Amino acid sequence: MSLHETLEAISSRCKTTGKNRLPVQKDYFTLLERAITVLEHEPHFVRPPDSSGLPGGLLYLKPDIPTLVLPDLHARTDFFMETMNHTLESGQRVIDSMLSGDSQVLCLGDGFHSEKRGKLRWQDAFKEYTHGYVKKKAMDAEMNESLSLMEMVMECKRAARDNFHFLKGNHENVLNEKGNGNHPFGKFALEGEMVKLYIRMFYGEEFLQTYALFEKSLPLFAVGGTFLASHAEPFEAYTEEDLIET
Repeated sequence: MSLHETLEAISSRCKTTGKNRLPVQKDYFTLLERAITVLEHEPHFVRPPDSSGLPGGLLYLKPDIPTLVLPDLHARTDFFMETMNHTLESGQRVIDSMLSGDSQVLCLGDGFHSEKRGKLRWQDAFKEYTHGYVKKKAMDAEMNESLSLMEMVMECKRAARDNFHFLKGNHENVLNEKGNGNHPFGKFALEGEMVKLYIRMFYGEEFLQTYALFEKSLPLFAVGGTFLASHAEPFEAYTEEDLIET
């Protein structure tokens, strides 16, 4: 399938919730590993290596083509598809322009966790969480959206690795850990812990740890031709070396 057909299939599946409609663990795990491989082999001129030899936290975008910057995604698969299908002034759809190398897409992070639109669902899911997910209709719906959105992100990165980038945000913390720049998350409920338990129970510990490795492989700060971008405003000034080693 083409990238567009793949994204459309994910979007269509995401509209229906149920145990047979959630992303399949085996297939998703394979995609995760492939996405990590892409991120770990980005060219040095795109992501200068850190002291371990892996791509660092600093990302250099192509300075001579337009950049479409996407805000926090928060499990909004429809928004992502509408963006990819949007027609630019050139007459190309975003997805085609990205694939042809005529433009690039930069996402500012936060793939998981629906926000205001999911407030009531999070509250229902919290009740499911407190009972050990014996019933999990609300949480299935939430995870279907979050996992599917990031599935789209990974597919785009694989297909357009030089022209599609996703920065790590504070919601890229599937282990809900504290430290290494991460902070546990909760807003309408205990979203961070709820997601961690759900993935551990229904996708497995290896999947959970591999997903965390994917998150930690993402860049943190982007340099464009005429702009700088990160998920949130830095608290202080950082040198190029600081950003690479972050």
